[in-house]
Amino acid sequence: DRGPQYPGELNGEGDRYAEIWNLVFMQYNRDESGKATPLPKPSVDTGAGLERFCMILQNVFSNYETDLFSLLIKKVEELSGTEYSSGPTGVSHRVISDHVRALTFAIADGGIISNEGRGYVLRRILRRAARHGRLLGLHEPFLYQIVKPLVETMGGHYTEIKSKQSHIELVIKSEEEQFGRTLDIGLEIFADIVKKTESAGSKTIPGSDVFRLYDTYGFPVDLTEVMAQERGFHIDMVEFEKEMSKQRERTKDFKHGRDGVLEYIKFLDIIAPSDKKEEDKFVGYDKEDVEANIVTFQKLDKDTDNEIAISLTQTPFYSEAGGQVSDQGYIFSKYFKARVKDVFRAPNARIYHISEIVEGSDPGYRPLPVTAEVDHARRADIEANHTATHLLHKALRMVLGEHVHQAGSLVAPDRLRFDFTHFKAMTLDELDQVEQIVIQKINENLQVKWEYKKLDEAKAMGAMALFSEKYGDVVRVVTTGENFSIELCGGTHVEHTVEIGTFFITQEAAIAAGMRRIEAISGSEAEKFFAEQNQIISQIKEYLKKPLNDITENDITLFKNLLTQAHRRILHRENLLEPTAEFQTNLEKLQREKKKKAQAQLAGKATEIEPVAKIGDEQILVFVIPAEDAKALMVYSDSFKNSYPKSAVVSISGSAGAFAITSPDANFGKEIFKELAAISGGRGGGQPTIRGTMPIDKIESVISGLKSKFEK
Repeated sequence: DRGPQYPGELNGEGDRYAEIWNLVFMQYNRDESGKATPLPKPSVDTGAGLERFCMILQNVFSNYETDLFSLLIKKVEELSGTEYSSGPTGVSHRVISDHVRALTFAIADGGIISNEGRGYVLRRILRRAARHGRLLGLHEPFLYQIVKPLVETMGGHYTEIKSKQSHIELVIKSEEEQFGRTLDIGLEIFADIVKKTESAGSKTIPGSDVFRLYDTYGFPVDLTEVMAQERGFHIDMVEFEKEMSKQRERTKDFKHGRDGVLEYIKFLDIIAPSDKKEEDKFVGYDKEDVEANIVTFQKLDKDTDNEIAISLTQTPFYSEAGGQVSDQGYIFSKYFKARVKDVFRAPNARIYHISEIVEGSDPGYRPLPVTAEVDHARRADIEANHTATHLLHKALRMVLGEHVHQAGSLVAPDRLRFDFTHFKAMTLDELDQVEQIVIQKINENLQVKWEYKKLDEAKAMGAMALFSEKYGDVVRVVTTGENFSIELCGGTHVEHTVEIGTFFITQEAAIAAGMRRIEAISGSEAEKFFAEQNQIISQIKEYLKKPLNDITENDITLFKNLLTQAHRRILHRENLLEPTAEFQTNLEKLQREKKKKAQAQLAGKATEIEPVAKIGDEQILVFVIPAEDAKALMVYSDSFKNSYPKSAVVSISGSAGAFAITSPDANFGKEIFKELAAISGGRGGGQPTIRGTMPIDKIESVISGLKSKFEK
């Protein structure tokens, strides 16, 4: 009982009486039929909220008046210049404070803002808070500034938010900046939509308008819905869904390849439920070829007998998971041979090998003994890249900081891709440092081992876990060296790091706000890459030795091609970035000088005809020049841009059978072109210089025709 100062009755509406703690005695599991089965471990769930206890002990109206929120709300007041009220006018203060707290704890726990799954929940939370900032007049990123008072309030007990404060602030600020541009446009358009709906005497916002806001401007539908409700409107979601369906139809691509097969595999799961007596299992950590029996066999295409899905009693084939691609190889017996192209683990846990029969006949549905053999060389390349990914993750944290967390990956035989949290582009020196750490650990020939641990035990060891992944009670822990890298991972790996060979980072780029991506190669792929680059660098060095005056047009083309093939980091490593840039600048200068010379030579050979028309300094001029081809004609016509900046100039070459027009006014140039094309029978055109073709014998009629047209 909170006292008579609070309205309300016992077991009724109001805030006078509040439940601050409840006990739930859990004793039975009741199934769908209603049968209650005693739990193996009966227990008591004690539910007591921290905010509710604070509210009672501090005797305040709501959770938001407790000292858990006071510093946060004070900061919102300070930033917005708007005083807080416990009534409706304080809703934005409360939403912002509560949402920033949720974001802070989630990000500290490894959460990532993204477009899917849990990451999308965080994105929606941030966007809702950002919109409430707009309602308080805050148009610049501000949410990140509320992290500091939250850390001051709760960081003493929740130390993770204190240690990761700068990282959390950067994540929130980056996302705010990205969303700010969308929000400003969206709010303006939404206001117009509401105004239009009101003027039509309706309270239902058309779904087509909401779809346009979403599809064209990227404005979240759920945010539009909240805003509509706040103004007493609702959205025609039926119409919105119709528009979405139309878009899906427009962009629909029939499911082929992996997506189509996966849908079919889900269907197979229904028609062929798992047989527990012959449940297949993955044995590929230790073996790459095994003897097994066929458990299920299905054709994938009714029109051909070659495409099949096979499940076995046991398999060495890894099915795509955790970023690692599926194994490939063969399943064969004395009756047939099938090439395994892909592997799926279906929802019922059965592993399907998507295969193509290359020898023999259809094995049919029977428990036929077969040999399953993985492509050993391909598996070795995948394992090298996967272990290299773990080394890369650790190296990034060492160079950039502990805020770096994995946000996705791809491990393939020819490359690896690693997405991670970071807020600015890595410098070439940082990339070199990361790369050198990985190479050092490869050369140290660290042992790679794995073991199963309880999840809590694995985390206590310091194992890195992905925020977006779901883990069971028991997990597989992969350790490289003496705890150099410890990660929860279900993939396959080399036994010693020296098997990776060499390593090179090919690319680093942004993929989202606060998210970077590294692509790299290792092993045989890296060796092949270095061999190609060494050859290219040698050729570039030879060009740099040549005197500029000896460089031909063909040399310039070849040199530019070499630069496009040379990797920027290799140029950096060879100290060639500045020399090549300087050499290229000098080449371009030389080309400009040669072009001016050529233009001057052409100008001396040109025949200028009396101006067709003249108004003040503005003229329409016609020149007949001895250009042998359209390219030479264009070089000459371009020179007139500088010589006659206020005039429209028509350059004609009879031998080239072409004309060109330059004009300070693009529309005026087009008008002349129309006249010229009509007289000459020419065609063509383009910007900024309009070009066309014409018969050679039309030159005289072109000139006289222009005169007669423009004399008027």
